[in-house]
Amino acid sequence: MLFARHAYYNDRLEFCMSSTTKSLIKSTMILGAAGVIVKIIGALFRIVLTNLITFEGMSYYQQAFPVYSALLIISTVGLPIAISRLVSERVTVNDYKGAYAVFRTARAFLLIVGLITSILMFAFAGQIAALQQLPDAKYSLMALAPALFFVSVMCAYRGYFQGLQNMKPTALSQIVEQLVKVGMGLALAYLLLKWTGRLEFGAMGALLGITISEITALFYVMGAFGKEKRRMTAGMVAAYKGKLSFEDAKPLLKKILVIALPVTVAGLVMPIITFVDSVIIPRSLFNLGYDTQTVRSMYGALTGGVLTLINLAAIVSQALQMSVVPAISEALKLGDKDRVRANVLHGIKFAFLEGIPVTAAFFVFAYPLLHFLYPTASQEEMALSTGLLMTMCSVAVFLPFMQTMTGILQGIGKQNLPPISLAVGAGTKVALSLYLMTFPQINIYGAVIGTVVCYIIAACMNYYFVRKYTGVRMNFGEHLLKPIIATAVMAAAAYLVYSLIAPYSNTVGVIACVLVGLVVYFIMLILVKAVTEREMEQIRGGKKLARILKRMHVWK
Repeated sequence: MLFARHAYYNDRLEFCMSSTTKSLIKSTMILGAAGVIVKIIGALFRIVLTNLITFEGMSYYQQAFPVYSALLIISTVGLPIAISRLVSERVTVNDYKGAYAVFRTARAFLLIVGLITSILMFAFAGQIAALQQLPDAKYSLMALAPALFFVSVMCAYRGYFQGLQNMKPTALSQIVEQLVKVGMGLALAYLLLKWTGRLEFGAMGALLGITISEITALFYVMGAFGKEKRRMTAGMVAAYKGKLSFEDAKPLLKKILVIALPVTVAGLVMPIITFVDSVIIPRSLFNLGYDTQTVRSMYGALTGGVLTLINLAAIVSQALQMSVVPAISEALKLGDKDRVRANVLHGIKFAFLEGIPVTAAFFVFAYPLLHFLYPTASQEEMALSTGLLMTMCSVAVFLPFMQTMTGILQGIGKQNLPPISLAVGAGTKVALSLYLMTFPQINIYGAVIGTVVCYIIAACMNYYFVRKYTGVRMNFGEHLLKPIIATAVMAAAAYLVYSLIAPYSNTVGVIACVLVGLVVYFIMLILVKAVTEREMEQIRGGKKLARILKRMHVWK
């Protein structure tokens, strides 16, 4: 009965599933697939880089990102969402001239923002590094600063394509970006480390590779934009011609900023907190009596090792957030409440389908995964990293859920609410981290516990707002119990496989348990009916699999 409670409502939404949900699932899958590829490439990059410059060297590498991320949020979070939303609204009513005007206005603004932020980061690199207790990290900050300009301009193009619900240029540009980053980053890191023998210059080389990769990705999306214009009909091309005056651009910029600013503020909260972490964690550890090398290793283990895995939890939810905004915005524009409700329910569902098994994997297989990724780490670093990952693993549920709820709130025009949720969570995190890190027996774990509490608070508050303004509620059996049952069976099967193989090879054991876990989880999702026939049919190759499952009487 518990699993059947949602059946009646699901049947009522079948019409919506055939249109809006299909588009949402397709968009999510494109960005999600790109996200998986990007994260895998990124993980491989970090594995090799960490083994090249060690956890201590990764502390220099990681110290550049809190500032970079905070400045990058200005152009990469709120503005692309605003662009995609406004473009989507105009294209829905065939206003191609208006859609292009939104893009041109945003591109000009982002060019200015990118230039200013790049100059600021480069000019104040020395002062920022000194504040972070790692003066030599200034080279990392200087190497990464130019990337801000190129990423900012690129975000205008990505937001435009997402507004058209054409996710391929964004997805492919992300893959191109990662491939160039790996090739150039590792090559420059190796060469600079070899020539100088200094870890900070090895980190600088890796970050120069990121700057080069952003330049390459920008050229790629510009080329994709040119191809898009060449494929347009004569009437659409005519709509894209003509000059855009400053007077015409001003009201558009105002509309863009009204949507973007709350989202940007929400996005700024965590990078600012990460920057605060980059200051208070080293200082707190120094106050507890740890030496400089140990502090660098501990900070590198957390930011370069554990957080790399935690960020994997956000792959699909980030794609879902980007896809759900224009989809819900379009449904609202057309006044279709059923389509809005359908997208909200599927957003919640997909967030838990991803987050719950990842959390279990991080808790059960913390040491094997970390040892697989960072085989050159010392036993002390591995023991610390394992404890940190097990403590932080629940973030893999609450982070995707929070991001998905944020996307829904943005889509229904309540983009001012997620910043409130995140600010409350972040404020609690800072206070709790500062307090807990005064205890020697807790040390760096205090920062991790603070982060977990932050995401729990923000996720719960966002869900409250979604319930309040959409009337949609989670169903315990549909959204939580089914994934939990599937995850429990998956974890048991994966653990059995790993325990049989691990005595001979940890590497083979990890690979085998991941593959077995994925297969078992997918099978269990079908058996407990967490994935419906219609949802399966939206996946490439899913129709054929759905027919096979129907012959097996899994679906009637």
